[in-house]
Amino acid sequence: MCGSVGSAASKNGRGLEHGDRVEARIRVWQKERVLTAPSGALFRHEGQWAVLVAENGRARLTPVAVGEDNDRRVEILEGLREGRGWCCIRMPNWKMGPG
Repeated sequence: MCGSVGSAASKNGRGLEHGDRVEARIRVWQKERVLTAPSGALFRHEGQWAVLVAENGRARLTPVAVGEDNDRRVEILEGLREGRGWCCIRMPNWKMGPG
């Protein structure tokens, strides 16, 4: 995690006062060349994270190992590779079929 804190000055040079507004951007993590997927594409299956991968016109259950995440994207450490298609929607009554 990285970040910096500096002093803020109001228009009169006395620092922040009641009613002043501060906008901040905090970087929690940063990595180069990270494979990510939308958070909504992942779900729990038998105690681990998984996605449905589009393969030969079928959706195949694929376990994945995840790293960092935020409210929109999840870092994929294992289980997917760049360029591989996946499905974002999983209906609760879907059953996994043969291979």
